[in-house]
Amino acid sequence: MPAHPASDPVRLQAFGLSAVLDDGRILYQNLDLSLRQGYTALVGRNGAGKSTLLAALAGDAAPAQGRIERRGAIVHLRTDAAPESCGSIAALLGVAPALAALDRLAAGQGNADDLVRVADRWDLRERLARSLDEIGLAGLSLRHDPGRLSGGQRQQLRLLGAWLADADIVLLDEPSRHLDAESSAHWFQRYAASAAAVLAVSHDPAWLEQAPRIVELDREGATEHDGGLAQYLRQRDRRRREGLDALDAARLALRRERRDQVRQREALDRRAARGQRAGAQANQSKLLLDFSQNAAERHQGRRRAALSQRLQQRDAAVSDAYARANNPAAPVFLGSAAQQPAGRRTLEFAAAHPCRAQPARSLSATLDGPVRIGLSGRNGSGKTSLLRAIAGLGTLAAGRARATVPALWLDQDLRLLPAQAGALDWIAGDAARGDAPARAALATRLALLGLPGDRARQAMATLSAGERMRAALAAAAYRDPPAPLLLLDEPGEHLDLDSREALIGLLDAWPGAFVVASHDRHLLEALRLSHRIHLTDVSAQLETIAASSRP
Repeated sequence: MPAHPASDPVRLQAFGLSAVLDDGRILYQNLDLSLRQGYTALVGRNGAGKSTLLAALAGDAAPAQGRIERRGAIVHLRTDAAPESCGSIAALLGVAPALAALDRLAAGQGNADDLVRVADRWDLRERLARSLDEIGLAGLSLRHDPGRLSGGQRQQLRLLGAWLADADIVLLDEPSRHLDAESSAHWFQRYAASAAAVLAVSHDPAWLEQAPRIVELDREGATEHDGGLAQYLRQRDRRRREGLDALDAARLALRRERRDQVRQREALDRRAARGQRAGAQANQSKLLLDFSQNAAERHQGRRRAALSQRLQQRDAAVSDAYARANNPAAPVFLGSAAQQPAGRRTLEFAAAHPCRAQPARSLSATLDGPVRIGLSGRNGSGKTSLLRAIAGLGTLAAGRARATVPALWLDQDLRLLPAQAGALDWIAGDAARGDAPARAALATRLALLGLPGDRARQAMATLSAGERMRAALAAAAYRDPPAPLLLLDEPGEHLDLDSREALIGLLDAWPGAFVVASHDRHLLEALRLSHRIHLTDVSAQLETIAASSRP
């Protein structure tokens, strides 16, 4: 997909935008952005302010600084819309007023306001019927309660509503949220070919691979990258290598500075000692000797202060280079009891299917050892139901599925984690609160998983999505009792690209077994799976992956 030609009409421009949190932390500053007709993806770390920026661009919130020029109608698809507030499918789609106006006009009771509401959408009902059929929701009543639909179905309707708005500027916040792979691809292709200026916050490879332009948001503003995900990752990796080279150079300069200062301080000490001996042997008045000694001490003090300042500057350069290098160490599970030996039974399935009482094909199998299972299927095929059944939290429509070892189920929002507790306190538990050596050992283990120092102690509600996932996996490894089997429901959905790579590293280092339900084929392919389970609404199929076929 080619980058936007410079001749494309500019639909939105932002100049010098800044955003600051209530605690004074700067999200971004001096941000300039130009949106032309066509598709642009917006990426950035969790907590970088992507949703805040979209709200400012849409006019839903005022920026702390800067101005925005909009040329045309705008629609903003947020991530926090509650289905309960909609009441009906028509309301969720945003077409309820227009449909009511059509009904009044058809009954001969309409007025001029109704004509305005309808505009040129006289075929709205037919258009809605075709659109619902295209996304697999044919026959769905527009009066239906959206709260009774699945998350993926609601998200498809929200994307359809934004599409039907026919806006000139479309702002999408995590548009692939809850969608299966097929639905996500369908909506990407539709919006990528739109005549509007489309800006989509997404870390889903399906919405990044063919993007003509990716904008990266960080504290310093927005950086534009022409090309899709592969080109963006190459540029990011090159910046990381340059950052590591700069870090190595800064550390080398610091070591040389320390060696040089040892010699210079020794020379100053020798000089001071010679001066004292010479003063003691000199035949001069005490007043003159005191004056000479004070002058020498002042000179020595200035020289030592200059040396300290140079050392502080070298230290600061290393700290700055380290922060810019952005190259986290590979995670390590140190001394975890969550290991799953090869001969130990892990999972049992008996004629199982999550949502069909008489499936065309059910799942029957016993699996041993540290199996690594990828669970896939379209929205509504029962992935979450199967995970819950394995964890002992629900039942299946047919058969049974159970874990034969302790299992930890993590839903998409990680509701297991207590919001106000720190990871260190929560994982340590009451028994270890007064055991300083045990807490110190746990703090070291959390640091090895990417939760160092204060991050392991602060309330988990304040951590990024990636850090919360680290805390959850640390709980499985180090809480008493440990959980050798992880059950993860769309673990990559809320994660930025760096956190997603960290998740892959965490699961690669995991000493136990796991079942990961995900629509993201890139994530599943990176996990070196031993098995795949694919669900449809009528079948469940287990595939064993040969070791030679794993990446």
